[in-house]
Amino acid sequence: MLSELSRVTSRQGPGMLDQRSAVQIARGLASVHPVEEADYRFEEAVRLILFEIWYAVGVEARECELEPVLAGTWAGSVLERMKAHHQERLAEQRAFAESQNPERVRERRDEKRRLRQEKHAERLALKKERDKIWRAQHEKGDK
Repeated sequence: MLSELSRVTSRQGPGMLDQRSAVQIARGLASVHPVEEADYRFEEAVRLILFEIWYAVGVEARECELEPVLAGTWAGSVLERMKAHHQERLAEQRAFAESQNPERVRERRDEKRRLRQEKHAERLALKKERDKIWRAQHEKGDK
């Protein structure tokens, strides 16, 4: 979002956070407490800031510098919920992609076809047995 603002306003900077700036912002967020009156909007703003600083730095900086600074704080709990939400979405995407995989679709079709064929073979075997019994009963009556 900040990078879009940077592009639209032709100003460099907002979307170009460095690691040091991100850690400073995280330190500031560590001292933030929720506001009761506008809790959702306030949390939404904090999520936006966390999103921007989270993606502005690398994985190592996230794990080594940002998370420890926010650990045990209200902003840290917002970050944990964001991470959990992200993991849930990734799991859903993987599950959907797996279900749409052409090979998996073919496997499901083959399995369904095999089950139908097995049921058909069972019904056919039962019919043959019934026909055999019927013929045996009717041949006795003809003699």
